[in-house]
Amino acid sequence: RCAEPGCGPLGLEYHEHDGELLCTEHFVLRNAPSCARCEGPVAGGGVSALGRAWHRECFVCSDSGKPLGTGPFQVRDGLPVAHGARQTPLCAECGEPA
Repeated sequence: RCAEPGCGPLGLEYHEHDGELLCTEHFVLRNAPSCARCEGPVAGGGVSALGRAWHRECFVCSDSGKPLGTGPFQVRDGLPVAHGARQTPLCAECGEPA
């Protein structure tokens, strides 16, 4: 049986991790890097940027929230920002342009 609570019996393919037997799905989830934005596991199909892993849907401009895809971006305060995004700093209290 897979060591993950609620999971069923192991199939023909299984993995050992920290002394436990896991099905392939739970092995991947336990070993996948965490998304830099939502902290969920990034198991395949993610984006690697700024030295971190991201889900494609989480890799967005920190100003506009629009997806960055594979296009160019800049970094502001350690976060990805689309090229040409607003340069005016935001008020820390209300979030409006300062």
